[in-house]
Amino acid sequence: MKTKKTTIILLTMIFIIAIVTSTSSAIDRKIVLSGGSMGSVNNLAINVLAAIAHEFCGLLPTVIMTPTTMQEEVLANREADIATTHGFVTYNAYHGLDNWEGRPCKEMRSLINLPNSQVQLVVVQNSPVKKIEDLIGKTVVFSKQGSASDKFGKEMVSALGIEVGVDIRAMYLGFEDTMARMMTGTADAALLTGQYPHPSITELSMAARGGIRIIPLSEEEINTVMEQHARFVPTTIPPVYKGMEENIQSIEYVNLYSCVGLSEEEAYCLTKSFWENMDFAELQWAGVSRLNLEDTSLIKNVAPWHIGAYRYYKEASLEIPLDMVPPEAK
Repeated sequence: MKTKKTTIILLTMIFIIAIVTSTSSAIDRKIVLSGGSMGSVNNLAINVLAAIAHEFCGLLPTVIMTPTTMQEEVLANREADIATTHGFVTYNAYHGLDNWEGRPCKEMRSLINLPNSQVQLVVVQNSPVKKIEDLIGKTVVFSKQGSASDKFGKEMVSALGIEVGVDIRAMYLGFEDTMARMMTGTADAALLTGQYPHPSITELSMAARGGIRIIPLSEEEINTVMEQHARFVPTTIPPVYKGMEENIQSIEYVNLYSCVGLSEEEAYCLTKSFWENMDFAELQWAGVSRLNLEDTSLIKNVAPWHIGAYRYYKEASLEIPLDMVPPEAK
């Protein structure tokens, strides 16, 4: 009898331990996701994946607001597991190029592509600035120093022969101050980057009499910029802001969710759940409606795909460029 009781107790304990272990592995894995500052497009995007992680993958996400556009550094420093990133920077980080020389982050992986970010040169409706050369002699806000708007805006105007500090006066302001300057005429234009419709530009368009305009680039100007900076591709911005009446041509660059330290199963679940639950994702941020799974095949010149994401893309019969295949899959 004693032996039977002991056996029952042991079996019960094993059953309880199995349940606790199973439950713990399913729900106790905490992950940190990093976007931009509060209210930014990157913040909206990172909350999409946080919701996916919680709803479909049994993960406990924490979203942090990191006041930098260089989220690759956040990943490299292990301050987050997943972050919104600029594609070309993840390439440099992985390969140890440019600012990453001597400290490559070989653990960095691409997870899911995001809508590209457009370079948007904004003026109020009654501005005399009609084309990019009209900026000469004017004051242009490049957002805050070190931001994506600062970096990419300067690259664009410099490629077109306009020298910042010589041909144009540069200002570095947060959005509230930028809007005030634009409304009072003490700044002539603002160079902002981000997916349209950009929340800050939308707000400015609603506040400015007659709305705003985005200064277009000609085909020749776009080609000139791309010759000097291969990270850019041509894009069309539709009339999404008050005051715009037609499509305009500009340039854009690739954005991604990137990661470090995720397991294959975690990355697989996040990738699969994201693409197969787009209705749910759009409830978190309508911007994901611009994404197509098939476009994943076009992504290149970024850090290689995570093995878990790659597994899903192969199951979806996507052709993945060789340089995007994770080294552990070769």
